[in-house]
Amino acid sequence: MAGLQQKRDSSTAAYSNGLGAKSRIIFPFGFTLAALTASALTFASISGVGPLTPASPQMLALLGGNLVLIAALASVLVLRLSRILRDRKNQRAGAKLHARFAALFSLAAALPAIIVAAFLGVILNRGVEAWFSNQVRTVVDNSVGVARSYVREAAENLRSEVLAMSADLNNAAPMLNADPKGYQKYLTQQAIYRSFAAAYVVDRSGAILAKAESPRAPGYESPDKQALRDANRGDVALTMIEKADLIRALYRLKDYDGAYIYVARFADAGILETLRRSEASVVAYRQAEEQRGRLQLQFFLSYLEIALLVLLGSTWLGISAATGIAAPIGRLAQAAERVTKGDLSTRVDPG
Repeated sequence: MAGLQQKRDSSTAAYSNGLGAKSRIIFPFGFTLAALTASALTFASISGVGPLTPASPQMLALLGGNLVLIAALASVLVLRLSRILRDRKNQRAGAKLHARFAALFSLAAALPAIIVAAFLGVILNRGVEAWFSNQVRTVVDNSVGVARSYVREAAENLRSEVLAMSADLNNAAPMLNADPKGYQKYLTQQAIYRSFAAAYVVDRSGAILAKAESPRAPGYESPDKQALRDANRGDVALTMIEKADLIRALYRLKDYDGAYIYVARFADAGILETLRRSEASVVAYRQAEEQRGRLQLQFFLSYLEIALLVLLGSTWLGISAATGIAAPIGRLAQAAERVTKGDLSTRVDPG
């Protein structure tokens, strides 16, 4: 009878050990995969680095898939806990001690994780809300407003200088053919006085009739068709060249036969690029604001996955530590029980 009981206990222990061995392989592998995926997706969500854009359907799909993997890991952990509780219910030797150790160690490991997760959850929620606060929205709008105001002021100043210069050149129109050298000198004086890097009098085809270039003058580029159309309507056609921090202006000279004043002036270094970046930032912020719900869902899923992984990992470590302590004691108690029943051939498995 004692031998039969020993055989039954051995069979049950072998079955439990087999399941435990599988779970000890599956859980760490799955946990590592889920942790790496959650970390990569969270980093991509915050930094915007990578092929996936924040709050995109693909990002949310990957987060959802990783959440399914985490749920599978939770089921593995629940199965391990259920085996411990089943052994305790069956009053298996050492099972009660094992359950107590597992509860104590798991609680000691999981409680700090829960506190940290709750703290991070509050910070994350407030952080996302702060991104779309009135203060941040005002700063974003003001940044592009300042850049636009500066560029607008520079453009208006250039426009007024071009109009004033065109009036002077209209008065000197006869000199263009009668005294080309005198006209060249006069054009140079006008360009220097008005701080133009270059000034040209051109015809409809963009051919240069007269020019005045400073040592740092940019290379000549014929005015485009749109600028010519605007100038023919009586407007001062402005062209911004971001890379060179350059503003070109074209205006028709009414006292000439199809001639235009065409000037170039440098803006402050980087101002045009700053304007472009500010406008791009405003567009990106508006898009993020429109996707606010999806962004919050994305950050919630990222936070939830990390919190669950921390909780599952700490609980698994607690149970593993408890098992390492209680399992040998349980095997020793089982052996002692069989010995008391007369089975002197009992041996204690050191594993």
